Amino acid sequence: MPFCPHCGAEYRDSFTVCKDPFLIALIQSLVSIFSKIFGKLK
Repeated sequence: MPFCPHCGAEYRDSFTVCKDPFLIALIQSLVSIFSKIFGKLK
């Protein structure tokens, strides 16, 4: 199992996110932005 270089947590798969709160907030904001963009395109 590969380990996260930031927090040392094990990756269960390639989509596992580091527990770093900054990264989590950044990813959540990106996901919300993309969901709004794709929602408008539909």
